[in-house]
Formats: sequence, structure tokens, C-alpha cells
Amino acid sequence: MECKRAHLAGYNTLLATLRMETNPQFGDIFKRLEDAKETCLASRTPDDQCFGKMQNTLQDTQQLYDQMLDDYKSKFTRIPSRPSPTPPM
Repeated sequence: MECKRAHLAGYNTLLATLRMETNPQFGDIFKRLEDAKETCLASRTPDDQCFGKMQNTLQDTQQLYDQMLDDYKSKFTRIPSRPSPTPPM
């Protein structure tokens, strides 16, 4: 039961993050994560097929997160840094 609670928290965190993304790829993985969460974590005794489904979905999610991080890095490395204004005295 404790293991399921830990997985549930992780899935809920991923789902909350993906819900904020506008990229259509994230909508697909969001649906797959929800499906894996509901079918596998709701099951009393998950089988190997369920475990494989969860693993594949999590690997695909990780690849999208890596892509998202690379996109953010490329966006923010192009922003020129500005010196902070001196505070008024």
C-alpha cells in the first residue's frame, strides 16, 4: 500500500506539470500517464504487463521532459543578461 501511495504522488506530480504545457505531444503522454495510473495503480495486484506499460510511459515522459529542458535552456541562454539596477538610497 505504501508503495502505491509513493507511485501515486509521483504520477500526480507529473500529471500536474504536463497539464500546464501547451505542446500537443504532452497531451498524448498526459493521457497515457492517466491511463497507466488508473489501470495499474488501482489494481490490487499489478501484473508484468501493467509494469511494462508503466515503465514505457515513464520513459517516454522522461524523454519529453528532457526535450522540454533543452528547449528552455536554448530559450534562456539567448536572453542577454542585464545588470541589476542599483537600489535607491
